[in-house]
Amino acid sequence: MCEAIARPTILVLRLIPNADPTSALSNTSIPRTMNQLCRFRDAKDNFDIKEVIFDNKRSLKQAIASCGDNTIGAIIIISHGNINSITVGIRQSLDGSRVNELHIARKLMEGAQVLLMSCSTGSTSNRELKKYGRETPIDRRLGKISFHNSPIKNFANHLAQSIPGHVVIATPNAQQCGTWSMRKKSRDSYCGTDQEDPLPYVFNIDNQKLYYFSHD
Repeated sequence: MCEAIARPTILVLRLIPNADPTSALSNTSIPRTMNQLCRFRDAKDNFDIKEVIFDNKRSLKQAIASCGDNTIGAIIIISHGNINSITVGIRQSLDGSRVNELHIARKLMEGAQVLLMSCSTGSTSNRELKKYGRETPIDRRLGKISFHNSPIKNFANHLAQSIPGHVVIATPNAQQCGTWSMRKKSRDSYCGTDQEDPLPYVFNIDNQKLYYFSHD
């Protein structure tokens, strides 16, 4: 699993296939895409991708706990989800009100983000969207809406509350296979990282906007 290393760890946490009867999660290729984007350089000099399969809440917690403090540049959770919870095993779920049990905050580097590749974990009501959502012209072009210090009760925002100073990226609706993509932020940050931006990629999804939740 993870080691306490100087370069960022990109921790990819994937639900065990036995708990994914639709096989939808097995078609997610973000980790492979990361490697392809950096195929012309030694990615190990910049970040270290660690993919762990979890089958219950305990193994999910162990995967996170195995990483050294302040070593994770990003966490990508690939699982089924809904507004309140994510699936962590066969007939097992983790409710947003209990995300503090994962003890993620101390593992994250400055600037680290969490990406939830899990359906509907960022769902909001229309009223909440209008009251708390913020969208600049640049955000509109990127397909992004931000929610900062909001009281919205969904899994993504609960997680953001547990890791102040970090962003949790989620979707309001169901996610379809093959709709995720990613690109490098700039030519200069092709594979490189720094303390303020340990993961130099921008994520995109077709047919809906990405919601960014954060708290001070």
